[in-house]
Amino acid sequence: MIKTLFLQGMYNLSDESMEKEIYDRISFRNFLHYPETVPDSRTIWLFRERLSNTGTDKKIWKHIWKQLEDKGIMIKTGTIQD
Repeated sequence: MIKTLFLQGMYNLSDESMEKEIYDRISFRNFLHYPETVPDSRTIWLFRERLSNTGTDKKIWKHIWKQLEDKGIMIKTGTIQD
């Protein structure tokens, strides 16, 4: 689910759009390891809220960005358009 939130943030997707994109994009499913079962938008929202309410989200993102930085990987956010 962390990877789901990562992609969602990188592409600036709503919970509903993220659910749709996971179904539509095989690259998303492969990255997320969701071959058939995909979390619905409510599950994505609940997971993010639980992380946020405990402050865990900030710790996770700090750790992820540090790992990317250490590997020299720069991420730029974007938007998916139909």
